Amino acid sequence: MSTLLDLKQLPLRLGYASNHPTDYTLEKDLIALGYTVLSGNALNQALESPPHLLIWDLWDEGVEDFLTEHRDHSPHKQLPLVGIVSETLIDYFSKLTTLHPTTFLLRPVRLLQLQLTLHTMAHHLLEDATPNYPEPKSPLLEDAIFLREGTRFRRLPLHEIQYLEAERRYCKVVTPKKSYLHTLPLQSLLEQLPPHRFLRVHRSYAVQVDAITAISTRMLYVGNKGIPVGEQYKDVVRQQLFRFALKSG
Repeated sequence: MSTLLDLKQLPLRLGYASNHPTDYTLEKDLIALGYTVLSGNALNQALESPPHLLIWDLWDEGVEDFLTEHRDHSPHKQLPLVGIVSETLIDYFSKLTTLHPTTFLLRPVRLLQLQLTLHTMAHHLLEDATPNYPEPKSPLLEDAIFLREGTRFRRLPLHEIQYLEAERRYCKVVTPKKSYLHTLPLQSLLEQLPPHRFLRVHRSYAVQVDAITAISTRMLYVGNKGIPVGEQYKDVVRQQLFRFALKSG
C-alpha cells in the first residue's frame, strides 16, 4: 500500500504516543508506509525538528495518567493532534479538545481512514507554510519609474523627478526639462516609491527630498517653484527636514 500524500512535497514527521503497553501495530504500519514516526524518548527530545502532527493511540486503561503526562507536560502539546479512541472514552473528549486543533477517529480505525485524515491535515499545513508574496506593483525599478509615452513606456530615473502634483485622478510628474502625466493618483504613486526619497507635504504635492533648494515654515522651494506645506503635513515636514537646518548670522 502507498501513501495518499506525496511525502516528497512535505516530508511529514509524525509524533506517536500510546498508553497500550504492547500494541505498536499502528506505529509499525505508518513507518512501513514511509512516514517518519517519532515516539518515546525520540519524540520528547525532538525540539529542534518537532513532528508536524501528533497521533495519540488511546486505550481505556491508564488514560488518565497518559492525559496528565502528555496534555500538561509534553513539549509538543500545541501541535495538531489526531486522537484514536474507543466509544468508552467519549467522556474524555472535552479534555482532549483543550489542544488545538484536534481530530478524533473511533476505534477500530482503518489505516486508509487515518491516511485520509493525515492527508487533509497536512494540506492545511502546506497552505499555512506557503509564503504570501506581495502583489506585483506598477512598472517600477528600484531607481526608476516607467511613464507611458504614446505606445511606449519611458524609463524615468527617480533622481530626475523634482516633485509630484495631484491632477484630478492622475498625477503630474515634474522634472527640470518636462512634465509627465501618470495614470495613478498621487497617493497610489507614492506607495510605489521609496518613502525616504519622496515626502508628502500637501494634499496636492509630494517633493523629491534631494530636489529641495530652500525651506521655510510654510513653503518648500524646488528652484524657483514654491510648494505650499499643508497644515496636516507641517509636523512631518518639520521632523523630516527642519532638524537639518542650521541657524546662520
